[in-house]
Amino acid sequence: MPQDLDLSTFFPPRSYADWRAAAEATLKGAPFDKALVARLHEGFAVQPVHGPADVPADPGMPGLAPFLRGGAPAPDRAHGWDVRQHYAYAEPPTLAAALASDIAHGLGSVWVELDGATRAGLDPDDEQAFFLAGRGGLLVCTAEDLAQALEPAELAGFPVSFGGGSLPLAALHVAAALERGVSPADLVGSLGFDPLGALAGEGRLPGSLEQVLAQLSDLAAWCHAEAPGLRAVHVSTVPHHAAGASAVQELGVALATGVAYLRAMEAHGLSVHIAAPQILFAFALRGDLFLEIAKLRAARALWARVVAACGGAEVEQRMVLHARTSPWDRTVRDPWVNLLRSTTEGFAAAVGGADSIATGPFDEAIGPPDEASRRIAANIQHLLRDESHLHLVADPAGGSYYVEHLTQTLIAAGWAELQAIEAQGGMAAALTSGWLAERIGTVSRARAGAVARRREPITGVSEFPLLAEATVQREAPDPDDVADLAGCALAAWRADHPMLRMDPLQEAVVGQGLATRAAIAVAREGATLGAMALALRGDGEPARRVPLAAARQAEPFEALRDAADTWRAAHGHAPRVFLANLGPVPKHRVRALWVANLLAAGGFEAMDEGGFDSPAAAAACALAVRERGALAAVICGPDPAYPETVPLLAPALLAAGVRQVLVAGRPPTEHEAAWRAAGVGRFLFFGGDVLADLEALQRDLGVQA
Repeated sequence: MPQDLDLSTFFPPRSYADWRAAAEATLKGAPFDKALVARLHEGFAVQPVHGPADVPADPGMPGLAPFLRGGAPAPDRAHGWDVRQHYAYAEPPTLAAALASDIAHGLGSVWVELDGATRAGLDPDDEQAFFLAGRGGLLVCTAEDLAQALEPAELAGFPVSFGGGSLPLAALHVAAALERGVSPADLVGSLGFDPLGALAGEGRLPGSLEQVLAQLSDLAAWCHAEAPGLRAVHVSTVPHHAAGASAVQELGVALATGVAYLRAMEAHGLSVHIAAPQILFAFALRGDLFLEIAKLRAARALWARVVAACGGAEVEQRMVLHARTSPWDRTVRDPWVNLLRSTTEGFAAAVGGADSIATGPFDEAIGPPDEASRRIAANIQHLLRDESHLHLVADPAGGSYYVEHLTQTLIAAGWAELQAIEAQGGMAAALTSGWLAERIGTVSRARAGAVARRREPITGVSEFPLLAEATVQREAPDPDDVADLAGCALAAWRADHPMLRMDPLQEAVVGQGLATRAAIAVAREGATLGAMALALRGDGEPARRVPLAAARQAEPFEALRDAADTWRAAHGHAPRVFLANLGPVPKHRVRALWVANLLAAGGFEAMDEGGFDSPAAAAACALAVRERGALAAVICGPDPAYPETVPLLAPALLAAGVRQVLVAGRPPTEHEAAWRAAGVGRFLFFGGDVLADLEALQRDLGVQA
């Protein structure tokens, strides 16, 4: 190729107006905004084309404020992010066995979820711990319990983080480490103290919010002085994410919660220079790849702005960020698809610059993951980091017009969301008043509507379900049995520690690290978590509120499949629906395949007997398949054939014995009444409420009550 060849002469520059004109010409009259502009749950629209104007003039450098392009400079990225595994096993021996296996396979850090009773500061024999103990994570009473659970981990220098921590839990962790000869200065990880997150997710705290925020400040002061490798405070948006919050709402919640904790720590004598580095942020990521990458980039830039406004130095403006795959989009049905979801979300976390990542096992929604599923989950990250080398590229998405546009849009919208929460009086007021729950509920209902209409399909559940799938079984211990065993062990423990005095903890000044020191001392003497929480609470009243309503997006469709499985067990086969296909294969095949896929999402087996050239032939076949269990029939064919055929075929199908006749396609206004009069009970069409249709069909046919 000649060196002086000017390719621009062959490809003259085109303006956006040129492109827009060409695009509209291809739409053949369809509105541009409807056909090509995507509207997100975040409340803004995404254009089909972006350009250089969407890239900020000075996005900064990785590892430098405003940390838009990453929180760590190039030399610190050489080892990559921490591959972290989440554990929610209830019993210490079970967790210990899982840890031993995973550490042997290269696990670098752990995140331990705590059960409801531990989060609430209750021992399992407390009557208030009923329905909490043994549910959602590890049940911990004493330092010995924690020592047993973490025994395979080398605590010195090995990152251990907790989900749902507290000052008493931190005391047990430090006491267990000291018994193993590990100094607090050698501990690494995070203690998971997130009272506002607990109030959102569980609806209860061990004491009043004021008391617990004072304990948070006390623990932060102690960590700063005695355990610089530990972070005391979490800001987790996972409860809000699980309730269906948008990315914008997650950003606003994270910022507002972080601000609330900075204020609490400042009120107890900690400067922003001490307080800000004590906070770890935790986000969950959905499958919207580019949006989630942009969310993490925006989160760092926004937090840097907050800390800078509070007087924090540049190094203190850096957000320490943990990302996990979404519990909201996990499925019980066809759970192998969860491997793809974990890979997509883990990729987004890596490209977005997370400091640590946890990819959930594919079976986590079914029950306690087994060794193979945990290993596969970790290997997803090893492939992303050690084979794909994502960590060696600084801000891989940086410079993408689309990602930069999303990032800047989220920064503006996230800041506005923070301001809206602050206008309510701050995060605590927005949460306790119900304002935030209603705001998130609006988005959650919109998400549910999109799922119900399959505008947001769930592969393997609402789209392309496999009726003959082999179900994955995971046996979980009965939480009541776990609580009973822990209660018996606790009774024996108390018998060996009868005269323990809690005076040092009750008399300690809370907020300056003294209470944490006292708690560690009594924990080493044998104090239980519940006893320490009670001593710290004194006469205070524990905070209570209605928690956010968390649910997996697939649950409504999975309930349909469960009902169909019950029917199958009673009748020997799935509930069946006959496809009354009109004409030869080219005339009905696309619609028949679509209907069969839709019916399978409700657990129905489609009986496709080919095409029929007359209503009489279809009705005759219906009579035959009725003997084989067909409960309903769906007329499938080209729209032009319906006006003549449906009025004749619908009554004939009913006469053949099917209980209900449906039509595949949106009913024309001028024919709907007549077709219904002929016996059509329901219409199935793209964009319709598929979930409601399937629920109604199951009720009408007796598949569910």
